[in-house]
Amino acid sequence: MFRKKHLKYWGFVVLSGIIIWILLGYFSAQYLVRPNNVDFLDISHLENRKVESLSFNTDDNVIVSAWFIDNSSEKAIILLSGIQGNRLSQIERAKFYLNQGFSVLIPDLRGTGKSSGKIISFGWHERKDLLACVNQLKQKNIKKISVVGQSLGAATIVYANVDYSEFEFIVLESCYDNIESAFKNRIEKFHLPYFVFKPCASLNSVVRLINNL
Repeated sequence: MFRKKHLKYWGFVVLSGIIIWILLGYFSAQYLVRPNNVDFLDISHLENRKVESLSFNTDDNVIVSAWFIDNSSEKAIILLSGIQGNRLSQIERAKFYLNQGFSVLIPDLRGTGKSSGKIISFGWHERKDLLACVNQLKQKNIKKISVVGQSLGAATIVYANVDYSEFEFIVLESCYDNIESAFKNRIEKFHLPYFVFKPCASLNSVVRLINNL
């Protein structure tokens, strides 16, 4: 009788631990993919050039908010921020490329800055934001389009390359090789063993599978 109760107790402990582990992974995933919308004042000029505020839709009806700085050039560059970042982090890069003769488009990827979007998907769905940016530049008769991306922005470029590969040049900064690596990089600040967050990566894989059906 004692042994039976003992086994039930430890079975309950193990089951509770598994449930807590899964819940921790779930809520960690929710935390990592949460949107980071920020309201800020639009700038009117950059490097003595007029800044145009744009809003346009992606194929899946996300509204992308962006700045376009026309440099009277047939070449333009798109600047993509890292996870939880927005176009404000790209101002210094924009100045550099403007002085190199490029027109510049700086979007807020979905779920960040002033763009809509319910989650951040580590570049998977953000690729649609980049494709919408390309379409905007083509409508402005820009013939040579290049793109620079940091972290999530870099992964966005890689994912989008299947649908559009005609960029003049691409710069990938700190691009992770897969989603699991992206999760590992993001959870370092928690100072806990990675296995604690393993369900987080698994849940993300399930979400991607469902979205692809």
